[in-house]
Amino acid sequence: MSLARVLGAASAVIGAGFLLLLIPWQTETVRSAALFPGTFPTVAAVLIIVSGIVQWAKPTGTAIFEPDKMLKAVYVVAFCLAGTLALELVGYLFAAPLLVGAVMLLSGERRWFWFAVGLIVLPTFIWFIFEIILRRPLP
Repeated sequence: MSLARVLGAASAVIGAGFLLLLIPWQTETVRSAALFPGTFPTVAAVLIIVSGIVQWAKPTGTAIFEPDKMLKAVYVVAFCLAGTLALELVGYLFAAPLLVGAVMLLSGERRWFWFAVGLIVLPTFIWFIFEIILRRPLP
């Protein structure tokens, strides 16, 4: 079995875990809401499952193991875990820009305009959507 098939199957299984276990456990049911709290995560989980199944069923190209890229991926996962913990400790508005900045630096982004958009505009926009429009608190 090729690496692409293994990664596709793993993605589908992880997406199913999100859909069946994590999302119901971490979201609450709200009776009077225009958009339920589990809507965005559910859509994302379904897309992960479908993408994983497509990758498993019809892999394209060849996967080459590159240690430097693997190390960057490990760093991104570590920063995401640290960012999740930081959300609880210092809140979204402080943790999100730092996490986004770290991931942008690791991915090689060096253009200051896009770096500023990632650090300031996107976290503020997400905060505005959830806190102001949807009236859903962020950590």
